[in-house]
Amino acid sequence: MKRPTLCLAVLLAATVPSVALRAAGDLSDCHVRDQASDTLASPVSALQSKLASGEANLQFEPAHGYLVSLLRLLHVPVSSQGLVFSKTSFQRQLINPQTPRALYFNDNVYVGWVPKGEVIEVSEVHPKKGAMFYTLSQ
Repeated sequence: MKRPTLCLAVLLAATVPSVALRAAGDLSDCHVRDQASDTLASPVSALQSKLASGEANLQFEPAHGYLVSLLRLLHVPVSSQGLVFSKTSFQRQLINPQTPRALYFNDNVYVGWVPKGEVIEVSEVHPKKGAMFYTLSQ
């Protein structure tokens, strides 16, 4: 594993809550996580409420779509940007050394943006529901 990939793996391992693994035969009491079952107290749900009420608006820019506006509204600093060439995004066909995936983050939210991508990827970790994933169409 190359050093940048290892560093990213260590960073992700340190920031994502651990998941208990179950033996293959012991899945009878597992529950499917329902992301939409109740209202979540989270930065993304708070932003969704503000957008729905008209209290906040996303501004579209030709070069970056809603990225800059979304980062501002989620209080994610542009200076947190990291560029990755990992093909783990579902937008992997657009990711290469000339157009890397940009990841931005703060303590609560991760934002993934790919040049010419159709969506912006957003994730957050909810204390009870775990990782929550969203997309914002551009």
